Amino acid sequence: MATGQAPMIPLDEALRPSWLFGHTVHEGCDRAGYYEQGDFATEYGSPKCIVKLGCWGRS
Repeated sequence: MATGQAPMIPLDEALRPSWLFGHTVHEGCDRAGYYEQGDFATEYGSPKCIVKLGCWGRS
């Protein structure tokens, strides 16, 4: 049996695999300027930041 033989994978602060949860969709978003200004959309289809409607997913 190979118990304890595999190397430990890197984890993030929430103890999730960092290769899977290391980046979010938000980090590469082209609406980042709206986010920085606090200009948020109130409905989908708006060109403004949709973070308050729900866009924080994994990449």
